Amino acid sequence: MAMPVLTREEAKEIIERMSQKKGFFQFDTPIFVKGRTDICALIRHEENGTDSLFLIWKDWEKQLRVLRIGSYQTKKGFLEIKEIIKTRTQVVIEVYHKNHRFGSFWIPLRILNLRDSFN
Repeated sequence: MAMPVLTREEAKEIIERMSQKKGFFQFDTPIFVKGRTDICALIRHEENGTDSLFLIWKDWEKQLRVLRIGSYQTKKGFLEIKEIIKTRTQVVIEVYHKNHRFGSFWIPLRILNLRDSFN
């Protein structure tokens, strides 16, 4: 059976549908696991300085699944996904906070280890 294909548009659309907040927000480009077409991470930036991190995947039945990992106040910068890695039993997302004041100075924010039934 071929690996399900999750498109960038599908990833953004499902987060837009889930979003209950009104007002301006924008998305970063979804970051996919290298060599995979079914798992990505995405950050939604809101006008109030909140960034929300999501893991999105398409299962073998081609159903979209979403895990909202968390929201973070980032008034003096923004979150950016550096990398998403899939191991046999985990998905690891490396996220950084980029501070406008320091330009290209990257601050490691968090590495998340998520266990699920990803094939």
